[in-house]
Amino acid sequence: MTEEEANSILKEIIFAYPYFEVTDEKINYWINHLKAMPYKPVLYRLEKHIFTSNYPPSISQISAIEKEENTFLVKLEERRNKLKNYESK
Repeated sequence: MTEEEANSILKEIIFAYPYFEVTDEKINYWINHLKAMPYKPVLYRLEKHIFTSNYPPSISQISAIEKEENTFLVKLEERRNKLKNYESK
């Protein structure tokens, strides 16, 4: 996510949880971690947290790490095709 989007996530937390302690150091810490995640899934998890918890979230409670693409099946199919081509010669 962009820094602007990370700021908007942090604003949501601050508005929803007035007792959430805010310092420059804490803001920088949160923004650095939030920027490594996709915006919409984090926002979705935050909104869900806001409706279910009286306490502000930790980063892990709203984190959404994008999974790497699983290429195992593609590679397996490529190997099968190579083997078929080799056997047909």
